[in-house]
Amino acid sequence: MEIVGSQAFDDLLCKMRSGRITRRTFLEQALVLGLTSSAASSLLAACGGSSNSSGGNGPALNIVWENHSSDTYKVYQSLVDDFNRTNGHGIHVAYISGPNGSTQLHSIFLNMLTARSSAIDVMSMDIIWPAQFALNQWVVPIDNRWPASERAKYLAGPIQGCSFNDQIWAAPYATDAGLLYYRQDLLSTPPNSWEDLTETATRLQANGSVKSGYVWQGASYEGLVCDFVEVLYGYGGTVLDPHNPKSVTVNSPQAVNALTTMANWVGTISPDIVLQGKEENMRAYWEQGQTAFMRNWTYAYALDNAPTSKIAGKFNVSSIPYGGTNRVGHSAIGGWNFGINAFSNPDKIDAS
Repeated sequence: MEIVGSQAFDDLLCKMRSGRITRRTFLEQALVLGLTSSAASSLLAACGGSSNSSGGNGPALNIVWENHSSDTYKVYQSLVDDFNRTNGHGIHVAYISGPNGSTQLHSIFLNMLTARSSAIDVMSMDIIWPAQFALNQWVVPIDNRWPASERAKYLAGPIQGCSFNDQIWAAPYATDAGLLYYRQDLLSTPPNSWEDLTETATRLQANGSVKSGYVWQGASYEGLVCDFVEVLYGYGGTVLDPHNPKSVTVNSPQAVNALTTMANWVGTISPDIVLQGKEENMRAYWEQGQTAFMRNWTYAYALDNAPTSKIAGKFNVSSIPYGGTNRVGHSAIGGWNFGINAFSNPDKIDAS
């Protein structure tokens, strides 16, 4: 998508409202600016001017939000449509469905922000971005904009992930966690430990129930980091000292156990393709009924119960296992957060 200023959207709306362009030209130019057809139609509905974005005395204040595109059931587009139809604050939201991959969306935002562009007012930020964006002053802190009484309704972990230097820079809107998917048609209960998983997967492979035992995210990207820290913490290890975050503790016996366990999976209970494994290609492999276990995020549950899935109704989910003498499993927290572009118009920052 070409990065353009949000002023371009406003200019386009002004032309439409003044009758200088036709509805067709408006829609064509909105698509060129990067809007989806649904978002363009939504903006067109606001062109009549309003105090509540759909009718009234004054023009709507147009806020542009870009999200990742993995909204399979169009939940966010529906929420935006409802907001635009019902809000009474003179605000209109234009929704852009960006790329599915976190890396691609990150690149779009970096190109925009390093150019100090206001193309997007509200950005959907992966859980690992807030510190980077805050350090570069690309987003505005929201402590004073978000009442403590409202923040108290959220889980502490995602709030902590949005915090940097004692300030909050983003607001969670979708929190995720790693899960163990298992074939409940092949075993009655899920394994509690990595040792149990390895033993069960080996047995199911040996008796021909499945081609492979366990698939996960083994490619060289952030997904592998998530998988590793789950096994690491499951063995009782840490990356940083929880009491002193400046002390690195990952070089530990627990980390050696975690890495050894994961390395031993490859070529035994895990096919070699896990070394190129990301969320979607591993989900597709699992969906074909070729394996007993899969580590993935929550989104896979609905997709793998679709009519086209060969394992629909045949699987369930469980918490991530533990290892060694430890008895507590750990899931990596994922998810998405709202960040406000620091280069946006001040009125739009306040409205966001």
